[in-house]
Formats: sequence, structure tokens, C-alpha cells
Amino acid sequence: MDAGLAHLIPLDLIFRHMAVKLDPAASADKEITAVFKITDAGQAFTVMVRRGVAEIRPEGVDEADLVIRVEEKVWKEVALGVRNSLLALAKGEIKVDGNKILKIKEFVGLFK
Repeated sequence: MDAGLAHLIPLDLIFRHMAVKLDPAASADKEITAVFKITDAGQAFTVMVRRGVAEIRPEGVDEADLVIRVEEKVWKEVALGVRNSLLALAKGEIKVDGNKILKIKEFVGLFK
């Protein structure tokens, strides 16, 4: 998929697709909650991974292991495999509150 096509997909569909991409074996013993704040769209989504299941909520929650700030186009590209998440993180295109770089690497590793 190219970036132009990725940008046409609605953001809520991108996040719902993440639930399908969760690796059940890698996430079987994990409990991680990540809040994605889409900075240019004024939206937030929560991805809660609990023992092999991902629940997606179209809003932020107060208690999260990770708070990720990213522009809509960047996250669409990362989520659809057009852009490398760790490279985007290194470039500052993805920001993680609290300097939890190892936690985001763990979180990203739970998805195929």
C-alpha cells in the first residue's frame, strides 16, 4: 500500500484494524493500555491489550501505560506498514510521554 491510499482510510478503521493485527501468541501474557492522541485531528483512541485480545475505544482513558502523540497521516502510514514505527519515533514524528521507549517497542511488537 502506498502513503496516498493510506491517507484515504478513516482513522477509526485504522484503529479497528489494529485489533485484527494483534499477535495472540505474543500478547497472551500482556496487559498494556496505550492512548493515541492524534495531534492534528484533535482525536484520541485507546488500545487496550489484555491476554491476547485488543479492545479499541474511540476516546482516551485516564490510566494508560503509554500516551502516544502523533499526526494522523503518520499513524496511518505506520499502522498500515508504509512507514517504520521505530524510525518515525527516532525522527520525533511519534512522541511518547514519559520517555517510555522500551514500552512502545514492546507494544508495537505485539502486532503483526
